[in-house]
Amino acid sequence: MPNLVGGWGGRPNPAESFIFTITSQQGNNLQGTLTFRPAQGAPLTGPLFDSTIQGNNVTIHAQLGSETYNFMLTLSADGRHMTGSWSTARTGLLQPINFDRLVG
Repeated sequence: MPNLVGGWGGRPNPAESFIFTITSQQGNNLQGTLTFRPAQGAPLTGPLFDSTIQGNNVTIHAQLGSETYNFMLTLSADGRHMTGSWSTARTGLLQPINFDRLVG
């Protein structure tokens, strides 16, 4: 299963990144983890929940500590690029997302 490596939109700090690790897929449901690597300090990892893939549209929800992150993503037709946005349950404000690479 693939890992998705990316960074928050606009890359305010290029040293920060995140990784989605997809551990399994049952039908349209995805299981796995989100790991956030801050510029300083220890990485945070949390589980994915209610995460799905429908065609080229991927919806991921992840819990990191007390915060819930929501990702709305679109995979390109060739399967090599992904775009989308993210928000937190607290703010609800959509922010652009950048993906560095898809790792199979």
